[in-house]
Amino acid sequence: MIDPNDPLRGSYANWTLVQPCGYKILVELVENREISKYKGTLEIPDDVADKYNNASIVGKVLQLGPDCYTGEKFSNSGAWCKPNDIVLLSPYSGTRVRSSLDVHKQLRLVNDDTIEAVLPD
Repeated sequence: MIDPNDPLRGSYANWTLVQPCGYKILVELVENREISKYKGTLEIPDDVADKYNNASIVGKVLQLGPDCYTGEKFSNSGAWCKPNDIVLLSPYSGTRVRSSLDVHKQLRLVNDDTIEAVLPD
């Protein structure tokens, strides 16, 4: 079991009760319910927002599995991301997961080498 207070592997934000195993990373997808436009906010319809969310490629890292970023291919570069980082993913990568605690949040379990980039806050 991963300690949620471990600064490298755990995250205080893992409220999902989903524990990533092996090389998996638990990522929460960023919701696209509102689009800012100039001085106001434009609300987009739910069906359009769902299309954006299904193809969403931006997420927040919640927790790393115990074997993430270990092995020969990561020996020189180290970890690519850590909990609470905002990352860029391939559009349909990973396994989709819904938490029983909050069914409105979209989660994905992705391999450690499918993280494309870490984005600034």
